[in-house]
Amino acid sequence: MVNKRIDIKKSAEGTEISIKAYFDEVKQKMFFAWIVLWTLSGLLIFSQFFLNYTQKEKVFFIVWMAFWMYFEFKALQTYRWRKLGKERIEISKKEITITRNIANRGIPAAFKLSGCKNFRLYKKEEKGMFTEVMSSSYWVIGGETIAFDYYGSLVSFALNISEADALLLVGILKHDAKKFLQLSEQKEL
Repeated sequence: MVNKRIDIKKSAEGTEISIKAYFDEVKQKMFFAWIVLWTLSGLLIFSQFFLNYTQKEKVFFIVWMAFWMYFEFKALQTYRWRKLGKERIEISKKEITITRNIANRGIPAAFKLSGCKNFRLYKKEEKGMFTEVMSSSYWVIGGETIAFDYYGSLVSFALNISEADALLLVGILKHDAKKFLQLSEQKEL
């Protein structure tokens, strides 16, 4: 049984897998409250920049604001991902395209089908303990469950899905990648 967040569409042209971002109403409300407080604290500190301070203190404010703005951006991006995000995996005769969309906007990453090898579950050993804990947190965009090798690089995707769903998707990816690779090789002959 595939999770209600996962939609699989197959056609002669290819396979499209859509995975909606994991959403928890209670956590989302807490996250929103955190973002509001983070924004207010940043604005409060920013307002202090215009008071009479030494040059060194103003440099400190600038460095602090850069730090604050980076995490404000990341928090807002993650909030939007949880609310509006969808991961799309498309397998066609020539490539696999992975796109992480927020409100139907995202940058596709295309991989030649001939270079995609060893579809598998993304194991914790490949990530490291700290990375595993951080990437599985609700407050960040992470929690990849499937990976494959692409010309010496590791490509990971399928965020926050169960191991059973990941195994099912790995089977579909292996089968369809092999099928479309054979079809493209037959056309070349």
